[in-house]
Amino acid sequence: METTCFAAFIRENMLLATVLDSFCINNSSYFLGRPLVFGKLMGFISFFTQDFPQLTIHVLFKVVIISEAQYKLKTQTLLLVGMCVSSFAVLISLFNLVMCSQNEFDPLVLESELQSRREHD
Repeated sequence: METTCFAAFIRENMLLATVLDSFCINNSSYFLGRPLVFGKLMGFISFFTQDFPQLTIHVLFKVVIISEAQYKLKTQTLLLVGMCVSSFAVLISLFNLVMCSQNEFDPLVLESELQSRREHD
């Protein structure tokens, strides 16, 4: 489950990865001895390297008019669609930053609970 979750984050299937993340026993990567929740890390990276800069460029292109050609392009609906898509991407990254938290499973307690369930079946 953890491997599938990490692969979903890396392949940028963020909403799928967020759902899988809630079912993982260990959703952390360790960096210099500190646990980093992988979903928050990927949300942070995608927000600051992709989504926010892309939305900023769209907004600046829409607000700042440099030439007549840009003014004509500014009235195109495709630019508005691009701004909406960029806005959703920013919201998804922020969702990952907020929703992905470190799972609090104790592996020993989990193993004993699974063992007791196997014995009852």
